[in-house]
Amino acid sequence: TLFGAQLPDRLPQLWNLILPNTLKDETKQDNIQEDEGNLLIVGLQVLEIMAPSLDKSLLPPVLEVLPRLCSLLTHSYKAVRHMTSRCIATLATLDTEKTMVHILRSVIPLLDTTGSEKRCSSGIVAPNKVDSVRQGAAEVLTCIVESLGVHVVPYAVLFMVPLLGRMSDQNQSVRLVCSATFATLVQLLPLDPGAIADPPDLVQEKAQERKFLDQLLNPHNIPDTELPISVAAELRSYQRQGLNWLNFLNRYHLHGVLCDDMGLGKTLQTLCILALDHHRNSQAPTSLVVCPPTLTGHWVYEAEKFFKIKDLSVIQYAGTPQDREKLRLRVPHHRLVVASYDIVRKDIEFFEAHQWNYCVLDEGHVIKNGKTKSAKAMKRLHANHRLILSGTPVQNDVLELWSLFDFLMPGFLGSEKQFAAKYSRPILACREPKAGPKEQEAGALAMEALHRQVLPFLLRRNKEDVLQDLPPKITQDYYCDLSPLQRILYEDFRTRHSALTNNSSSSNDSQSNVFEALRYLRNVCNHPKLVLSQGHPLYRT
Repeated sequence: TLFGAQLPDRLPQLWNLILPNTLKDETKQDNIQEDEGNLLIVGLQVLEIMAPSLDKSLLPPVLEVLPRLCSLLTHSYKAVRHMTSRCIATLATLDTEKTMVHILRSVIPLLDTTGSEKRCSSGIVAPNKVDSVRQGAAEVLTCIVESLGVHVVPYAVLFMVPLLGRMSDQNQSVRLVCSATFATLVQLLPLDPGAIADPPDLVQEKAQERKFLDQLLNPHNIPDTELPISVAAELRSYQRQGLNWLNFLNRYHLHGVLCDDMGLGKTLQTLCILALDHHRNSQAPTSLVVCPPTLTGHWVYEAEKFFKIKDLSVIQYAGTPQDREKLRLRVPHHRLVVASYDIVRKDIEFFEAHQWNYCVLDEGHVIKNGKTKSAKAMKRLHANHRLILSGTPVQNDVLELWSLFDFLMPGFLGSEKQFAAKYSRPILACREPKAGPKEQEAGALAMEALHRQVLPFLLRRNKEDVLQDLPPKITQDYYCDLSPLQRILYEDFRTRHSALTNNSSSSNDSQSNVFEALRYLRNVCNHPKLVLSQGHPLYRT
């Protein structure tokens, strides 16, 4: 500000440091030498520091290097990509509209780079460079969101869908960065769209994204899903809404938790979206359902009962190691595999080697403790879509929610330590009997922020909410008379126990005798063999 518009004339060397030739020359890309690379990094550092202090009249020539900065996001040097991201974020704070034009046209497409497209002026992206291209694009979006804060709201919905596609990226760094950025944007979405004016040239582009935003925050606004396959059951209205929500997650490659009350049909809703997705994508890989061992047969029964084999063929992966070895060859020929948590943990090498279409965890609170072997095994699975079913997603500690989302969208809630510091500890502290006003306020704010972040990916309906859709409850009492043998055993024990109780000397002995008596009488009522020894003459009668 001291030199104003005369800075280039009065301090030409500083101006050359701010805008070096390597930034002005768009023909140079990855063929620069190491020394030139170091000079480029220094120039980017100077640009980041000096740009906010430049006179407004000097901003146009600085903004002219934005195309070159966007191309540097594909650079093979991590340090170059990092400094370029910071510089673009700084320029976004100075002239948001012009910077965002380049971001939407040149940077957002980089997130979809697979190696076969020509994404930058250097030519076709080499296979070993694909990850670095997406890393650069993801990092600059993160820097922009951090730098602009609430001023990114008009552009938030334009970032959402591209970030969604990378939240299941094969590269861990891309996946974690995109998940964290998406989580930040989710918290900003509820802001009134009219609070910050939309850029005039993006009004039409944002129309489709507005629909996504509305459906994400209000599941009731999701349009009905057509079910072209035959289902041997009539879905109730709330089950239709559940299917609509599951289809919405499927369409945008999102993952979520269906946490309806027990008995509301989570299994049927899940089977419908599995069959529907395989019907639409006949080449999709097999889907996997992991559940407790007592429910594997139930899943197979429900799939065979409600769907034809051509729509949803199912196989139960169970048995001895030798039996499971034979079943592995049959897995690719079915659309659904059902296995228990223990079996998946034991055969994790087999399950990890497959790319599943859907990975569904029934009674998903099994992985609430991320340190257990089962939880670690589930998080090693690879799937296009992830879904958790649980009537009780959080049982004791809010930290359990982190483990569930670490399976669904790793990085969405940060690391375990970050989640504990930001949400878990304040929420637990405010519930202490001695919690003061500060702790209670901090806990309330943490709970509100957590709700804002995770509720779009949770769908819960209580039985009280859908009573009008449920059939009337029928309660029938059946009275079973004791058999002659049961009556003899019952009366004999009652007579003997009354005498023992009267002769008991202490209250402790009397109390223990009561519990033993109740247990004995319960066994008598269930079946006489539970109380008779094998040598008793009436045992075989």
